Amino acid sequence: LGPQCFSIRPQDVGASRWQGTPEENYKTVRNAFRFLGAQDVGCAEIDSDTVKFFHRAKGGASGMFAGQGDAGGKQVAFKDIDVPYETGDEYAIPNKCKYIITFTARQSFEGTRRQAGITEGFAVWYSYARYIKMMC
Repeated sequence: LGPQCFSIRPQDVGASRWQGTPEENYKTVRNAFRFLGAQDVGCAEIDSDTVKFFHRAKGGASGMFAGQGDAGGKQVAFKDIDVPYETGDEYAIPNKCKYIITFTARQSFEGTRRQAGITEGFAVWYSYARYIKMMC
């Protein structure tokens, strides 16, 4: 979904697949995200209750004001598939995905406080510019 980055996995070169516990996996992901600039890193299990927090329409009119027919919106659907995919009107996520990773990015407090002016967007831009490192 979204921009895709391809990297060589250990099993692609004959090494065994990582078999850590969820706690070990979280610590590894947290350390990697913090190394790449994330401030807070969290993990939540996706179950029948937390799936209700996913907006059913995402895009031009996402969030609490989105409806089924809003322009620019895509359906977020959990399905019995192996690989996630994206079409023109849907984000399909496998039901086997058990966890979601959340993170925040540090942003300049002083730069954000003084956003009116010619350099108004630098604090926000710089904070979000680091996201691509974390998504790959």
